[in-house]
Amino acid sequence: MPFYAWGTEGGEVVSFMVGMNAADGFEVKVENVALTTTPTQYTIDISRVRYGQVVGGFGWTADGRTTPLVFFIDDIHWH
Repeated sequence: MPFYAWGTEGGEVVSFMVGMNAADGFEVKVENVALTTTPTQYTIDISRVRYGQVVGGFGWTADGRTTPLVFFIDDIHWH
């Protein structure tokens, strides 16, 4: 599952995920990605995941932040 992400300032640390373990039976994460200000392609490998129904199609977290965070995500493709 490729997608692009970038931050307004650069250095924003974000984790991305697909699936919700309890609801979907799977969860795949790309953790602690330090974003740049340039749109950069990232990939979450779901090629080995077996699923019939997906509740948590795509998500992100920014753990530990005490200040607002602005970043962008674009061109998500579920393969």
